[in-house]
Amino acid sequence: MSFGWVLILAVATGFLSLSQEILWAKVLSNADQARPDAFAHMLGAFLIGIALGALIGRKIQAILKWHALMFIGAMLIASALIFFCAFPLGAWVLTLSKGWGLLVLHLLVFLTAFFMGGVFPALCDYGISSDSAVGRSVSWIYLANIVGATAGPLVTGFWLLDVDTVVNNILMISVMILMVGEVILLVAPPPRYVKMMVIGGVGSVIILSVLLQPFGYRDFWERVHFNIEYQDFTPETYRFIEESRSGVVGVWSPNGLYGGGVYDGRFNLDPLSDSNMITRAYFVPALHPNPKRIYMVGMGSGSWARVLADYPDVEKLVVVEINPAYLSMMRRFPEIGSVLDDPRVKVYVDDGRRWLNQHPDEKFDAMMMNVTWHWRGHATHVLSEEFLTLCKQHLNTGGFVYYNTTGSEDVLYTAAQVFNYVTQYINFVAASDRPFDMPDDQQRLNLLKFSRNGQRVFTGLNGQVLEDLLAVETASMGPSLRGREGLWLITDDNMATEFKTNGSGAWWRAFWARIYQPDRAWSQFF
Repeated sequence: MSFGWVLILAVATGFLSLSQEILWAKVLSNADQARPDAFAHMLGAFLIGIALGALIGRKIQAILKWHALMFIGAMLIASALIFFCAFPLGAWVLTLSKGWGLLVLHLLVFLTAFFMGGVFPALCDYGISSDSAVGRSVSWIYLANIVGATAGPLVTGFWLLDVDTVVNNILMISVMILMVGEVILLVAPPPRYVKMMVIGGVGSVIILSVLLQPFGYRDFWERVHFNIEYQDFTPETYRFIEESRSGVVGVWSPNGLYGGGVYDGRFNLDPLSDSNMITRAYFVPALHPNPKRIYMVGMGSGSWARVLADYPDVEKLVVVEINPAYLSMMRRFPEIGSVLDDPRVKVYVDDGRRWLNQHPDEKFDAMMMNVTWHWRGHATHVLSEEFLTLCKQHLNTGGFVYYNTTGSEDVLYTAAQVFNYVTQYINFVAASDRPFDMPDDQQRLNLLKFSRNGQRVFTGLNGQVLEDLLAVETASMGPSLRGREGLWLITDDNMATEFKTNGSGAWWRAFWARIYQPDRAWSQFF
């Protein structure tokens, strides 16, 4: 094998290894409900595997007395086989115990990386042909590997996961590694009959992988998302699943929405049944005398956007959603998905904070965020003092922010540090520099404007819902919140809601706390 082919192989192994890491990150984040330390634990297992593989790989090769190319090919094939089988195995263990399922998955991350880690030192040893140019040869191989490792996250993370599902990407990357390993074994020194066996064996494995994937990965996301509860739900599965590089979105019977394995709302507009607490959306005109321009971070099921678009005085509704899978899912529910065709509604696939920074002149009467659970990774991005200050700069005079605390008192406390007036409705906090003191008759007049399909919303049985909304107390909680002790001001630096809730001690203690969850007796394993 010429040095040029060695460089190509270095690029390929870097690309495939980092593609494995990206796919591991996606699955483990979903399995652990996108907790903030989920990626760190996965990355730790991956890097330890790479390091140990590189450390002892050459020693294993020496013990086996294999040619370098034989060893490289065998390590690639072993990594591919473990990688392909690891996900359904880990998903199955998750249905028995979440804690032990996570432990098994991290061990499999380690094993996958271990076999890939043994490739690079052997490749360097094989590719160096002259003692006088050792440094130059290693540098070129290292550079080629870095190029491939850089391409892995870019191509797989930003493109392949947008054009195909995670499961299909797992199959594709596994098959690619098997094919590279097979090609390397074919140019290795073994006898012809050994090479023919390799062709037949690896070829058969590739065909079996393609044929068995639908069975091995059946109900994969249901197992990963619901863990031990999957056994209670079987034989039900997701009605619909949509995926993008930003995440996996599923609808559980009858209309519950789950994003990344966590409850994320329902497709519902009825304030009477209020199965998704949609009255929080209807309450917006009771907090502002004339909300004409509204900004919303996160589309979710789209129910909130549909309700706000049903308020006739709204002139512009800007929705920024980072995951286009939610928009695709909305189309499956025409009554709600119709809001995407409303000319007053502008939807951007982007990050909420970045959009505001890129549109400094945009001003709004209300800025809303029905955000994810405060303990999930990146929740700080829309809960911190810095983000609220940014929102404040985009508010018209008398405007307010209105967002989900998901039960965190630190969220309330932080809002009270940025705004003078703070009130709460159910689990939502409203914050403004204008008091929430609209007269009852003005609130009633505003709420009665809601209409859908030519019919007023708050008539008939919904009349009682109207009275309940009018009875909500909106006196400011600001002074009492600012006087509280023991609460944290959420900042971009301390990420309080994420690490205060999940634990900020040693990484191994946090990891073990996640693993040691006695949700099932050991007898359940056997």
